[in-house]
Amino acid sequence: MVRVAVDGGRVQLDPSARLGGRGGYLHPRRHCVELFVAAKRKTFVSLRRGLSREERQALAKQLQHLVSLSDEGQS
Repeated sequence: MVRVAVDGGRVQLDPSARLGGRGGYLHPRRHCVELFVAAKRKTFVSLRRGLSREERQALAKQLQHLVSLSDEGQS
């Protein structure tokens, strides 16, 4: 699970879980990320904040990059 946090009004990934403030978690599996991006519900409940489709897509892209980097480290 990768933490998603609101820092200074901006939603971003927090893989080290060190940012303060409200946070939620997103499973890095492709299916889970696709569901997250396609969700019709605008509010990310644990963050108590709405997320636009563009914000969701940006987080998905960051998560994909993060996972690909960690996969390279395991080879």
